[in-house]
Amino acid sequence: MQRELAAAAPESWRPPEGRFAIAACVVCFSRGLSGPGSTGDRCWAAAALMIGRRTAEQAALAAEAGAPYLPGLLALREGPALEAAVRALTLNPNVLLVDATGRDHPRRAGLAVHLGAVLGLATVGVTHRPLLAAGEQPDDRLGASTPLMLEGEQVGV
Repeated sequence: MQRELAAAAPESWRPPEGRFAIAACVVCFSRGLSGPGSTGDRCWAAAALMIGRRTAEQAALAAEAGAPYLPGLLALREGPALEAAVRALTLNPNVLLVDATGRDHPRRAGLAVHLGAVLGLATVGVTHRPLLAAGEQPDDRLGASTPLMLEGEQVGV
């Protein structure tokens, strides 16, 4: 499935004119767990939706990991909980920010790509560090950015 998603060429998402709904989602696990993670580990997933500068809606739920942690297959572990949190929102976002990688992935289809495909939403993977991609450090000024490249393809910013 990852290879199929990576080969897909969806249109680039552009914000619609005027106000639009943007949502974000995250999952976290209990403290004190050891090892790589197992199927059924307790977790919590949350989603929040904003329209303009106003939080319009939030959802949070307890869940269980759908799979053990396996490198490159985070969608199996965290995806079901994130999907449930986003589906718990009564308003539909135009775009979803996901605390996960997207195209910066060994098979170019990380959790953010999977979740977008399952939900039928434009998604953006937002991570604290690149997984495989490399790029120069951006200038130290507001709004500065540089491309993140992986094997000659821009997979992030």
